[in-house]
Amino acid sequence: MRAFLSFALSFAISFCLTSFGFLAVIRVTILNPSYIKFHVERTSYAQNVADEITNHFISYGMSSGFSAEFMSGIIDGRQIKNDIFCEIDNLYSKENVGATVEGFREITYEKLTEDAKNRGIKITRETEQNLNYLADLCKETYTEYVGFGWLSETSRVLIPAKSIVNSALIISGALTMLLIACIFIIQSNRTRRYRYLIYSAAGSVIVFTAGIITLMVTGFINRIPVGDEGLYKLVVSCANGVLVFISLFAIVIAAAAGIIIALYHRRMKKRLRGTEEDNLSRR
Repeated sequence: MRAFLSFALSFAISFCLTSFGFLAVIRVTILNPSYIKFHVERTSYAQNVADEITNHFISYGMSSGFSAEFMSGIIDGRQIKNDIFCEIDNLYSKENVGATVEGFREITYEKLTEDAKNRGIKITRETEQNLNYLADLCKETYTEYVGFGWLSETSRVLIPAKSIVNSALIISGALTMLLIACIFIIQSNRTRRYRYLIYSAAGSVIVFTAGIITLMVTGFINRIPVGDEGLYKLVVSCANGVLVFISLFAIVIAAAAGIIIALYHRRMKKRLRGTEEDNLSRR
C-alpha cells in the first residue's frame, strides 16, 4: 500500500513540478515586458521599424513635393524605440503609459508647414488641408508600425493572465512541497525516499526534454504565422528564448536529480557495507 501511494505521489510531484517550471518560464518571459524589450534590442526591431516608416514617408513626400532628405528627417530613431517600449508596457498594463503617437502628428504637421514656408509656398486653406492630410497619413503609418498590429489585441489576455499565472505558481509550488513532505511521512526509509524523488525529477525532465525536441524537430517556431518580417524575427527570437529558459529549468531539475542519485548510491553502499559486516560478524 505504501509503495502504491508513493508511486502516485511521485507522479503528482512530477506533474506539479513540471507545471511550476512551465509557469515560471512563462512568467519571466512572455508575461515580462522587460523580456520583450530585451529581444526588441537583440533583433534590432526598432531600427527595422524606423527603416520601414522612413521608406513610407519618402514615398509620401515624393507624391507631395517634399524631398526624401526632409521626410527622412522627420523620423527620430530614439523616439521610435521609446514609443515601442511604451506600447510593450501598454500590453501588460491596464493604464496607458503614454506612447507619444498623438504628439507625433502635431510635430509632423509643424515640420511640414515650416518646410513649405521655407520653400516659399503660400499657406492657403487648400494647402493646410493637404498638409493635414499628409500629417494624418504619416501618423497612421507611424502608429501601425510602432504598435504590434494584431498582437496588440493580446493585451486582453496578458493582463489577466499575469495574475492567474502568479496564483498558479504559488499553488503549484506549495503543492510540490506538500507532496514531497507526504513522501517523507509515508516512507520512513531514507533510501526509498530518494528513489521516489528521483522518479519525480526524472518524469519532469523527460516531459521538458520531449517538448523541446518536438518543437526543434517539427520546426514549429520558425513557422509562426507572422507576416511582417521584423515582427516575425522578434516573435521567433522571443519563442527561442522561452525554449532556452525551459532547457535551463530542465538542467536544474536534472542536476537536482543527479544529487539525489548520488545520495541514493551512497546510502545503498552504506547498507551493503553494513550487511557485509553483519554477515562477517555472524560467521
